[in-house]
Amino acid sequence: MKDFEQEILEKARAKEIEKENKDRLRAFALALETADGQTVLAEILRLCPINEEVFSSDPCQTAYNCGRRSIGLAITSLVNNTNKNIMIKKKED
Repeated sequence: MKDFEQEILEKARAKEIEKENKDRLRAFALALETADGQTVLAEILRLCPINEEVFSSDPCQTAYNCGRRSIGLAITSLVNNTNKNIMIKKKED
């Protein structure tokens, strides 16, 4: 019985995560439609560079740089997914 209940909970959580992801992509798409949203996004990506060297002689600095880069990569991935969804919707229309 516990396995069945766990499976139900996992499916419900998966649906919740899918909805959160769709909402997040929608929010990014709305932000990218405005000049202000694009400016803010560009500034965030400037602060979280993905193409800069992360390693340092100081391990704490390396960890900090890796964290910044990780945020930049996550945002870049969201933007790329948003752009793909926008292109798919335009093709469907």
